[in-house]
Amino acid sequence: MRGKYDERYRSGINSVLLEKDVMAAFPDSEAVNRALRLLIEISKRATADPPPE
Repeated sequence: MRGKYDERYRSGINSVLLEKDVMAAFPDSEAVNRALRLLIEISKRATADPPPE
């Protein structure tokens, strides 16, 4: 069916393909988003605070 996901695409929802090992650890979009948000927070903290001398 052509255009099956057109409405989702226009609403800003992204689709990605996960490898099987990643799917086992993150079975749904909520788990993926939670992990990515944590990674973003860790990255921000790592770049915001210079290492002690």
